[in-house]
Amino acid sequence: MKKAPYTHAPAKAQRGVALILVLGLMAIITILATTITGTVQFSANQHVTLKDMRQAYWFARGGEVYALSTLADLKEKSLLEATDTQVTFPVSGDGHTGMVSYQLTPLHTCLNINSLDITFENPDARSLLNKNVWTYFLENKAQISGATITQLLQRAADWIDPDTQPKTPYGAESLFYSGQTPPQQPPNSTMLASAELGALDALNDDEQQAIRPFLCIRPDDNTLAINPNDLTADDAYLLSVLTQGQLDENQALSVIESRPDDGYAELAAFWADPALSEVDDSVEASFTLARHYFKLDTQVVLGTAPFRLISLLRIDEDDTTHVISRRYGVTP
Repeated sequence: MKKAPYTHAPAKAQRGVALILVLGLMAIITILATTITGTVQFSANQHVTLKDMRQAYWFARGGEVYALSTLADLKEKSLLEATDTQVTFPVSGDGHTGMVSYQLTPLHTCLNINSLDITFENPDARSLLNKNVWTYFLENKAQISGATITQLLQRAADWIDPDTQPKTPYGAESLFYSGQTPPQQPPNSTMLASAELGALDALNDDEQQAIRPFLCIRPDDNTLAINPNDLTADDAYLLSVLTQGQLDENQALSVIESRPDDGYAELAAFWADPALSEVDDSVEASFTLARHYFKLDTQVVLGTAPFRLISLLRIDEDDTTHVISRRYGVTP
């Protein structure tokens, strides 16, 4: 049987195949070019953002230095004004313009978590006062049960105190926390963050959320130390808590609103308010007119880099200033 003779494809068909190949190569080249261009653009934008971020960080640190320089004037000033606590100023760098703003908040209008450093065996006056204030707050303001309150107070005391042995039935030390997932190690020193309350495994999430807005951290300070010159109408609950209900919130609000326009020059003037005449004398130890701890919230917007720095500041009796901690990151 004779084979059919081989014939070449028509020239028109060959041209069609070549066209398809050329179009395919052009598509591949276009995709590669687009990808490379996008990568280069992304890298360039990332470089600019990182550069702006570094610049914003140092602007924020500059705001921190400025705030530290003002603390000596604010430590015992009667009343703080908006110009004392809020500063906003423009900045520029590498062709970009932006803004730095900071909010300085004295940490003497909140419940200091480290006042949970309570001695349960042969307690001194401070421990008794702090225990009573915390118990009233947790029971009446956060609606937490008595058994949970006892567990929280005793575990917090062991978490803070320097020894390694539980002192109370509900206390806990390394042996308890090492069995958690993940394992924990109590610092046996003052707390540095309110999140440490969660590590005590005494409050559920809802209870923690209920009390967190009323709390603050003052490391190396186990007192309540509330400054009546810094109280606002929103702090009426706190004045009621400190008196363990001897003042209700309406009475507490009246005391705050009757404060002299230039503030109290001494605590005796505060206690001279007729509404406080029936308050137990032991409560006086909860108050001070000095300010030693501040929270500084610095926000910077520069070019493509929003940046936030939250600093915890302290000023000692000799006017020495310290940055105790920093938390920083991009603003929401």
